[in-house]
Amino acid sequence: MNILITGGTGGLGEAIVDVFATDSRNKIYFTYCHAETKARTITGRYANARGIRCDFENRAGMEALLAEIDNMDLDVLVNNAWVGKPDTIRFGQLTSEQIKTTFCTNVLPLVAVTQQALKTFRKKKSGKIITILTAALLGTPTIGYALYSSTKAYIAQLAKTWSTEYARYGITSNCVSPEFMRTDFTASTDERVIEQMEQTHPLKRLLEPQEVAQVVQFLAISSAQVNGVNIPVTAGTRI
Repeated sequence: MNILITGGTGGLGEAIVDVFATDSRNKIYFTYCHAETKARTITGRYANARGIRCDFENRAGMEALLAEIDNMDLDVLVNNAWVGKPDTIRFGQLTSEQIKTTFCTNVLPLVAVTQQALKTFRKKKSGKIITILTAALLGTPTIGYALYSSTKAYIAQLAKTWSTEYARYGITSNCVSPEFMRTDFTASTDERVIEQMEQTHPLKRLLEPQEVAQVVQFLAISSAQVNGVNIPVTAGTRI
């Protein structure tokens, strides 16, 4: 399979690259922005992986990426990248500029990449779109995550739309909503909060990126009958 993973050098992104790249029959493309050293480490580890530097905030960089997608002959797109961190800003303190910036850097690039991949999928009459969401969309909303979770909710609705609009072309659109993981993305989380989450967790340990990557892999090889679903990876919490 030819697979594009956006944000492939972060904790979850690298785990997703790992799970696919271990099969030498797969051709892996992954995007990154600033993590040049990590990207080189990954491509050094896997001969079938190629990193593509792209700043989602840079128009020229995005145009170059979209042009490359045409030549990838994709079978699978994993929408994983997120620009910035899920800052704990309460709704009352949100500014219109923060909302606009988050939309422009995390929704519009995802839309453009997905639209470009769909051109290939429609020609091939097959394709898998897998979008990483968040467990913050399930159950009680996480305090301070208004901007992050609402943006992810917008993306979730887009993913549902893709599942219905393109099913007749053999294209599926599914999502994965993981619980909190210890990665660079969540590095600013207070250790006392992490300790409390571990103590109250049903398994007494937090979710690992590799466990989420396995779910992504399942969706990439599953039947076209598996379409329009959002799989929570939460150990049975947030039901």
